[in-house]
Amino acid sequence: GPRSIESVHDRLALVGHSEHGVVTVLDAATSRIRAELDRFEQPRYAAVHPRRPLAYVTDSAAEEVVVVDAEHGRVRGRARVPGPARHLSISPDGSTLWAVLGNAAPRIAVLDTSDPLRPRLERTIAPPFLAHDVVFGPDGRTVWVTSGDERCIAIYSRERRPRRILAAGSPPQHVAFAQEKAFVAAGEDGTIRRHRLDGARVGEARVPARS
Repeated sequence: GPRSIESVHDRLALVGHSEHGVVTVLDAATSRIRAELDRFEQPRYAAVHPRRPLAYVTDSAAEEVVVVDAEHGRVRGRARVPGPARHLSISPDGSTLWAVLGNAAPRIAVLDTSDPLRPRLERTIAPPFLAHDVVFGPDGRTVWVTSGDERCIAIYSRERRPRRILAAGSPPQHVAFAQEKAFVAAGEDGTIRRHRLDGARVGEARVPARS
């Protein structure tokens, strides 16, 4: 019952099994299991430190962000958050992590990860809608927050209030970045919209509905 999978610097893969309370670490070259970690209640998603083989895993039922040493296959730390954390993203410099506290959440937790093994809750922010996904832009200057209940996206510059609100497809939306562009998927609509990093929309493609 895998829920999510995340690459760890192209050498390892971290798989979260929410229904079983287990995280699996795979060797990317051989697909062999390196470790199975069962110290979770409901692991959801992971964000990988940009320079170290550490993954931050949201344990939704435990209301924690868990630090996993993927190289050695063990849990190294935990941070409590005020809600059932789901999607999360870490800044390109590894100093800050944002975690959405639910599937359609009124709050986002901001954690200080300047000490990678000891993440610390710094504050929470209230987005202008119920949030679903959160992704740092490739330059680290912006954070894109998608909605779990409205057709819009908020772009933050790490402040408590968004600097721009974009129109989007039906919720929930998810964001990925490549080649200085943001790609926003609205699976219920069967669309992927392409944006510049400043938020300007430059294209759209059709994909199978519910992708």
